[in-house]
Amino acid sequence: MRYGQVVLGPPGSGKSTYCCTLQNYFQLTNRKYTCDINITDLITLDDAMTTYSLGPNGGLLFCMEFLLKNMKWLFDAIDAVPDAYLLFDFPGQVELFTANDNIRKIIQEMDKRGIRLCNVNLVDSFYCSNPEVFISAGLTSLVTMINLELPSVNILSKIDLISKYGDVEYDLDYYTELPDMTRMLYGVDRKNRNLDKSVPDDEDACDEEVFVKQAKDPFQQRYRKLYWMLCDIIDDYGLLSYLPLDIQSPTSVQKIVDTIDKANGYSIFDSVNQNEMMSVYAKEDTKYADMVDEMNEKYVHHEDDFDDNDLV
Repeated sequence: MRYGQVVLGPPGSGKSTYCCTLQNYFQLTNRKYTCDINITDLITLDDAMTTYSLGPNGGLLFCMEFLLKNMKWLFDAIDAVPDAYLLFDFPGQVELFTANDNIRKIIQEMDKRGIRLCNVNLVDSFYCSNPEVFISAGLTSLVTMINLELPSVNILSKIDLISKYGDVEYDLDYYTELPDMTRMLYGVDRKNRNLDKSVPDDEDACDEEVFVKQAKDPFQQRYRKLYWMLCDIIDDYGLLSYLPLDIQSPTSVQKIVDTIDKANGYSIFDSVNQNEMMSVYAKEDTKYADMVDEMNEKYVHHEDDFDDNDLV
């Protein structure tokens, strides 16, 4: 039995930094991991684009299809590093996971070979300051979870930069637990001067009809109705949550690794005493809550945290 991670996320979400951080962590914890397999030894994007006159995205789709047809090459490379923990750092183009099933088929082939994987999906935490983008990222995360048919762990990366591009509406625990995705809509067009100020905007009393009627323009009303429906879809599934990642915090990295180990089964494989393992997890949950509170206090800024003197 082999274990590993399928590391996903849009370009710039921190996948390479995440993999590098895990490599250092595994070295400290004596978990065997080496970067020994590179798909460019089989095919390169430039070759695919040049040979078949494809664009970048079409070239990536072709490369995944080519890998699927040459799984023996991948399995031979994996067998050459026995007992190693596996990290698969995939490209970030979303169509590879939402509009094409080649990667799912690749994962299914690895599952047949006894390779137990976990989908690790990274989302840049600065999306939290933009409700529309965060909702879009959340929907993409959900679609990826469903399409890949893997245990999934979603991560808010670069948590130390969460407020760099703008203040966020809520505390960090909301963005990690997502108890009600429609609350994100309170921040959509909040500063839009074209909103109907006669319609109450109290988020606790907000429902779909109120939210839609806040917009005067018919197009904006349809736009807001669409966002409400998307949030409803995410809430109805009840699958989406995130773990915050601060690569400078050993506690944060350890929590991420422990959660993934539980998801793909590595922790059970690596544990001798099951009762002791469950006791450790209970203590970790307490430490995790404290860690989130500490991150929230350190990194999360709200609009009302500042006064006029801060702008001078």
